[in-house]
Amino acid sequence: MPMKINFTDCHIIDCGTGIEVTHGSDVELTGSMRIINCEKAIVERDPPSVLEALGLPPNTPPAYVKKVLLALQEIPAADSVSKEKVIKKTQLWSFVQNSSNAVTVLQALISIGPAVIAGLLGMF
Repeated sequence: MPMKINFTDCHIIDCGTGIEVTHGSDVELTGSMRIINCEKAIVERDPPSVLEALGLPPNTPPAYVKKVLLALQEIPAADSVSKEKVIKKTQLWSFVQNSSNAVTVLQALISIGPAVIAGLLGMF
């Protein structure tokens, strides 16, 4: 859910970036708003990559992700336990199983529905 950020009667002067917000933030500027002599007035950061959104490290081989998505696509109606077994047989799991966020990655992959899997496969 996007974060709501309100600025009222703000004056931002002589800085690198006046306002920086996360992607998708709901920003409201009201009143006397001035951003003067800044390199950048307002910056919206890039959305997280697919790897980051799944909790995977940035050096994760894309081929590993694609293979696990293809494996999950073959079992769209499977329960969580079945999906977990499939995921744990992949190269991706071998790559992340000892990381501190392995459980987060596993939960993220298990929760992905068939329509999202199809969309993600188009990115790899």
